[in-house]
Amino acid sequence: ASPRLPAGHAARSDRLAAALEAVANAPDAEHLAEVVAAAAALQAHWLEKDQGRGRLEQRRMAVRLAAYLVHRSERQTAHGSAHQQAIDLAEQYAREGGFVDWARSRLRGVGHDPMGRAYRAVLARVDELRQEDDRCFAQGLVKWLEPGLSSRQVLYLSECSKRFVAEFLAGGENRKLLVVLVDGMSWANAVELAGSLADEEGRWAPSCWSPRGIEGRSAARLPPVLAAVPTLTAVSRAAFFAGKMLPRAGSEPTARDRQRWASNRAVQKVLGDGEEPVLLLKDELVGADGLKKEALQAIRSGARVVAVVVNAIDDQLKGSEQLWVEHTVDHIKPLRELLQRAAEAERAVLLVSDHGHVPGDVLSSQGRSGDGGARWRPLAAG
Repeated sequence: ASPRLPAGHAARSDRLAAALEAVANAPDAEHLAEVVAAAAALQAHWLEKDQGRGRLEQRRMAVRLAAYLVHRSERQTAHGSAHQQAIDLAEQYAREGGFVDWARSRLRGVGHDPMGRAYRAVLARVDELRQEDDRCFAQGLVKWLEPGLSSRQVLYLSECSKRFVAEFLAGGENRKLLVVLVDGMSWANAVELAGSLADEEGRWAPSCWSPRGIEGRSAARLPPVLAAVPTLTAVSRAAFFAGKMLPRAGSEPTARDRQRWASNRAVQKVLGDGEEPVLLLKDELVGADGLKKEALQAIRSGARVVAVVVNAIDDQLKGSEQLWVEHTVDHIKPLRELLQRAAEAERAVLLVSDHGHVPGDVLSSQGRSGDGGARWRPLAAG
């Protein structure tokens, strides 16, 4: 019971571990209440101040996943057509899935002590639920894409320059926008990044603006966006900047995105004949001393829309799997200065991704056969 002695800390830690295992086996409100109480008791111990930030975050994420298990046990089973289920799953993922996947990533690779075993028990149950969601979404997405169906609940990435950029600029001649496309930013990365911005109270805030005619969204929320398929940079990013699907984009260099952006009909229509939308790619954005002169001048200029590509996350995905990487406003190097310069120039900011990424921590290598790159396989019999 001691709030100061190591034995008291160990006892409280064991209590939380037991509570987490119990909620993994039987996710209900009663077991969750014990998890919350045990976590609060552990947090109140004197020695908690000596725990590393990573371990404290792991515990917070474990409690988050315990609550998610109870939430899922109370959720009603989805009904409707396969493609409608995929759309509903997209909305659910926008509300909660990114937080769940962020928490899942932080509980990978834990030790074999009682707390580590408890983390794995919770994680295994959440993995089962999320993998089933992924199956339903994939099957429904095919049903949605094959006949070219549309929806007022979600948007396809090729529509976003029209629905977000052009519609926003059309709301007033004094509106200016900075589009920051973060290559490969998953929704889990996005919620972590948004949280780091929200922690800086009074500096940044989400816009209350939303496009017209979107159903089921509050004024402060944008609709979920589905990446262009196949979800590779060469295809999906091209669809965003061109404002339409480009069948040959996958075989063309991404450097052509500048011409695609300049010829985007929806954006051109709002800007008129006197202005061409600006796009700065990776090598034009950042130098050894921060943002390059050309980037600073573009953001400060009177141009109504300036777009930049930040490759920080996509480049990092090729790195070590044995390293936790934080996705915050301070860890994505160009981002803080981009936001500050945009604020000085009175520009709203559209933070967007061209595609997310599949976490590799639950995958195993199957090797490659035949043609193909590192990210895809040719379809084989069966």
